[in-house]
Amino acid sequence: MSEIESRPDDRKIADAIWGPCETDMIASGRERRLARFFSHCALQRLSLYINRPSTVDIAKEVVDAIRLLKSSPLTQKDLLLKQASSEVRNMATIECAVRMMLMTECESEGTAAIGSANVYRWGESETLADYLDRIYTQSTPRDVPKDAINLMSFRCHVLARDAGIKIQQTEKLSDHLYLRCGPRTKVLFVFSHKAFLEHSRKMLKANQPGLSQNTEEAIVLGCLPAKLIVETIRTYNLLFPPIGSAKSKKLLRDWVKRERLDESLLSPSFDNCKKEPPKTLYDLYEDFPYWAPQLARLLEEVDDPTPTTRWERYAERRKSHRHTYKCAIAALVVAAVSGTLATLLAAVQVWISYCDWDKNDHKALC
Repeated sequence: MSEIESRPDDRKIADAIWGPCETDMIASGRERRLARFFSHCALQRLSLYINRPSTVDIAKEVVDAIRLLKSSPLTQKDLLLKQASSEVRNMATIECAVRMMLMTECESEGTAAIGSANVYRWGESETLADYLDRIYTQSTPRDVPKDAINLMSFRCHVLARDAGIKIQQTEKLSDHLYLRCGPRTKVLFVFSHKAFLEHSRKMLKANQPGLSQNTEEAIVLGCLPAKLIVETIRTYNLLFPPIGSAKSKKLLRDWVKRERLDESLLSPSFDNCKKEPPKTLYDLYEDFPYWAPQLARLLEEVDDPTPTTRWERYAERRKSHRHTYKCAIAALVVAAVSGTLATLLAAVQVWISYCDWDKNDHKALC
């Protein structure tokens, strides 16, 4: 499908999610800013063409599914197709609409989900609001120690230098800040569609300037929860600080250029910065309830990197208390033997010196 042919479908999908723009000029600007988002949508729609007649209007099916999801955030999944207002007859289309509208993984048996590091399945008895709340769980700082943290540990060049972590883009927000440790490599997935987040925040702010929508209210507007969006945008400033980290800035520029990513990643978001950054682990869980566990995992990885090579795994296995005890015993034995041999050698030297001094050749052992 060419860019020109996909443009009408892009506008239909955008209008279904966020509503139509006032003018064609505004709509065209939205399409330019969200060009990578529409590429993601086109990729997700590919799964719907499998074993389907060429006469089927897939774009219309997706638009109908998006409108159904927005109008039924509290309807169980297994009841969506049974609604009188529903023009959708295929559950795969509904799941594809979730992956497009919310950029969140949604896979079920018999359907194809493309480009996700994790597998999340929408339960038959779950509503869409329940499903999002399950995936994007908010942590609480209860029982979290107030240990001091170093925010520099989150910088991408520090992650690469001290923990050997490489940054990889993901088009699923549900994979954001997921750290995958495999043989000889460690990869941190970072959601690369910042323009999508900023546009969603703009739409939510136009509805409620205080961005206080809950999950249900956000879905009706075609968006993710407002606090999740704002918090996710703030995580970019941890990984790629806009001030004081030239190395991280260079890595970000090279990454965006090499992967041809959303260029809005290069623009800092100062309006989402708090006056006081978190200073303790407790503060981190208070300030980042959605992403605190993933951020805390990064702190642990920088402090104690997971071994990936054969030599690193060999050394890691010998860090146990039992192995330390064995090494201590072995060192004690070696020290005792060495000390005994040294004492015997010293005694022999003393005796030889005595024999030389006494000059008695007939003395025993001289």
